[in-house]
Amino acid sequence: LQKKERSLSKRSSAIGFLAEIVLGMKAPITPFTEPLYEFFMQALRDEEAEVNSNDAFAIGMLAEQSGHGVDLSSCYLSILGALHPLFSLSLEAPSAKITARDNAAGAVARMMTRKPDGISYDEVLPVFLQALPLQNDYLENAPVFRCIRVLYLFLPLS
Repeated sequence: LQKKERSLSKRSSAIGFLAEIVLGMKAPITPFTEPLYEFFMQALRDEEAEVNSNDAFAIGMLAEQSGHGVDLSSCYLSILGALHPLFSLSLEAPSAKITARDNAAGAVARMMTRKPDGISYDEVLPVFLQALPLQNDYLENAPVFRCIRVLYLFLPLS
């Protein structure tokens, strides 16, 4: 799928399709978590923002939906490292890159909600909060707001 001879629309659509399958299946996706994780991590290296956008959504869904016995929190550092470039945008970034950042913020929100103690908040929260408010993909507001609620309940006041 990630070969250069495949068109942007095919690469993006395939990842979007897989993300929707993860969303629809929920916990029963668990037996396929490992190969999907490897595939999505490889796809995050794609140079196209549209592919990155769908892939950020996909990896977030996988982290959120994988069920009992599979905990992707041990992979959070790798996932966060792969998503980090999507958060670095110039002021005049194209719309596709802004959408990719919104989806990356949604992915991070899903990860923090699923396993609040699996994140280094000192490093992640400043980058996450800087991406807010979302600018293009408002559907990602739902996981972001859930995450903010979990953070409020989980993080100690100091």
